[in-house]
Amino acid sequence: MRTHKTHTMKKMKLCIFVALTALCITGCDCLDCGTIGSSITANTVIVTKDVDGTFVSNPGDITLISSCAWTATNMTPEYIDFDYPSGSGGAFNFPVHLTQALKDALNADPSQFPGGENGLRIIGTIRFDSNCDDSFDLYIYYDEGLVLIFDSNGANGNPPAPRVLTSGTTMIPDGTGMNFDSRPLSGWSTQPNGGGTFYKANESATFTVSTTLYALWNGDGSTAQKSIHIYNRRTLMEVEETAGESLHYLVVADFDANWDDEGEEGQAITWKPIGGHGRNFDRFAGKFNGNGHTIAYTIKDDAYNHLGLFAFIACEGEGEVKDLSVAGSIIANTRNTQGLWAGGIAGISEGLIEGCYSAVSIELVNNVQERISAGGIVGVNYGIITACVATGSIEATDSNDNVIVGGIAGTSNSNYFSLTHRATSISYCVSTSTVKGVSIANVYAGGIVGNLSGSSSSISNCVAINVPSPDGWSINADGSANSECGRIAGQINSNGSYNYADEDMKLKKAGSTFVIPSGEKTGTGRSGENITQGAWRSAAWWAGLGGDWANHYGDFDFTATL
Repeated sequence: MRTHKTHTMKKMKLCIFVALTALCITGCDCLDCGTIGSSITANTVIVTKDVDGTFVSNPGDITLISSCAWTATNMTPEYIDFDYPSGSGGAFNFPVHLTQALKDALNADPSQFPGGENGLRIIGTIRFDSNCDDSFDLYIYYDEGLVLIFDSNGANGNPPAPRVLTSGTTMIPDGTGMNFDSRPLSGWSTQPNGGGTFYKANESATFTVSTTLYALWNGDGSTAQKSIHIYNRRTLMEVEETAGESLHYLVVADFDANWDDEGEEGQAITWKPIGGHGRNFDRFAGKFNGNGHTIAYTIKDDAYNHLGLFAFIACEGEGEVKDLSVAGSIIANTRNTQGLWAGGIAGISEGLIEGCYSAVSIELVNNVQERISAGGIVGVNYGIITACVATGSIEATDSNDNVIVGGIAGTSNSNYFSLTHRATSISYCVSTSTVKGVSIANVYAGGIVGNLSGSSSSISNCVAINVPSPDGWSINADGSANSECGRIAGQINSNGSYNYADEDMKLKKAGSTFVIPSGEKTGTGRSGENITQGAWRSAAWWAGLGGDWANHYGDFDFTATL
């Protein structure tokens, strides 16, 4: 069982403090003016403790009785200067430097930081008379220890007390002492929305910097705010039991869907796709928010026809998958009579797939009189795919029937029998996948989609920069003489617009080099408008595309990734 994690971040820069001397303030009878200075070094942080035991963390938290007040005169990321004004001229001044984690820790539970322990010790005291009615103990904190803070994340009660870690390793606590509408604790995350590093309760973890962990409260899926949390194989498999219901799911951890981290099954040989194989063969009709996390999986089985993390995603407005990354492989050799539909996210989708990334490699072999349709994101699209990236290689072989393969989708068709003339689309997608189809029948292969058909289907604002296979071909339609291939689409209707493709991409059709007709090298054609490698490796080129590119890819570095 894997229970040990390490959380690493860049070590915080600390500033150098000069020696300070407490000054008696005009208008107040000094009872005790402490002196500090020689103890402060480059590796220290100064904090102050009020007379009532409250640690001061920022100017807004500092309140003195009577006319006394603090003023922040100089604020930078490194330090804050506080001025204590006197009644008639003069001022007491010293800088305070706090890391955020330390501020949280000191305010959460000051009793955890007594003088002389846990890296803190009193280095001086400043007291004022009863007219000002306040006093401060000055503490010095050595940044050699790590502060671990626990945030209840909106729950009632008290979170676990902060910890100063000398070794960096600790046991993650459970939810004792907290309550959030009686919802169970899923675990802890470095981000309040569950988008950071995930830590399970009652497991050991190692930290190298001061960190705040936020409690994650599992919900019933009735709303996005009450999403059901997905963080391991078991919780993902349980989605199958409610696949046909319109529930909300939130991924809060990166994990391997083939690995049982709870010690019951160990390493599974294959992943069973969600939706279409379980109770009543329900298609997935929920809202699945990947939350920027990655789920790895492997399918190595000939028992299923709809292959992917999901088998079948239901209609838009019902089934949705967003902001999810997947990695792994699909390897299938089937001899049944239903064909194969495979994609990194789903075998077939009638719903919405948005902002997803697939690094799933697909290798399919079919030996019956049924076709194959495979793509980096979905095998067959009857819905909407937008802002998705696919990088895994795709290869499909059929000994009897047609093969349809594409970097994003194998097929995108608006004339599905149950959704006749429903608009389907692929937009703002990028593929770097190597695409190959092999058959004695026809092969339709495209950098983005193998076959785009139906009067209400469209493909727009997509970029194909498919990398070549070892034999030099990026797109290979190795089938009969009637096979088709293109840098954007193998077959395309008239609904293409603003699509681009690497001008050096090499295509092969029916065993021979395919020379792209010049009329197809347009933004509306099946091979897209030419772009050079120098262009697409430049961040400026992507920014210059305008439209929704900035919204979808503002933080995606193609120049480093592709």
